[in-house]
Amino acid sequence: MQWDYTATQQAFSKRDSACSTLVPPPTGDLAEPPSLDLIYRTMVQNHEQTQRESRKMKAASRQLQLSIKKVVKSCQDIGVRIATMETRTEELEIEVKAATAQTTTQGQQISDIQWKLEDAENRQRRNNLRILGIAGDLEGQDTRAYIASLFKQAFPDLNGWYWEKEIQRAHRFPLMKKKQALTATNRDQSHYSVFW
Repeated sequence: MQWDYTATQQAFSKRDSACSTLVPPPTGDLAEPPSLDLIYRTMVQNHEQTQRESRKMKAASRQLQLSIKKVVKSCQDIGVRIATMETRTEELEIEVKAATAQTTTQGQQISDIQWKLEDAENRQRRNNLRILGIAGDLEGQDTRAYIASLFKQAFPDLNGWYWEKEIQRAHRFPLMKKKQALTATNRDQSHYSVFW
């Protein structure tokens, strides 16, 4: 008797088909390994997902780099401003010190000038001479020269240059009392202060 291989295969196929409708497909270690097509599709999907995540990470990295550059630039600008402010502060400190020293010097100079002025005023008060009863309106434009000429006439023995050298200034002064100014005698007379 000859064995029919094809008939045997068909019989096994019918049996497996009948069993598959009654028994659920095996799972776990008993399950059939996935097909190559399924493995390929899964790998493609994973690769695409990885690429999408990589692009997102690259974009986030570029954004972070830009932010870091802005922060670094801002820090550099602040550093430059601080350096400028420190330089200006040092310059102002130098100017303040110089101004303080100058103020101190000027204060001393003012004090010296005040002392000299007071001394000069005291000397003038000691050396002032008042001339009363001179004929009025004869001095012209130069009161000092007019008074010097009067002294030359009054003291001819002294050299004329003495009076011109020693008289510092001369000017007419008004009468202190109104009663004197109203008298006929004083109305036509002038009174002078002479400073030596």
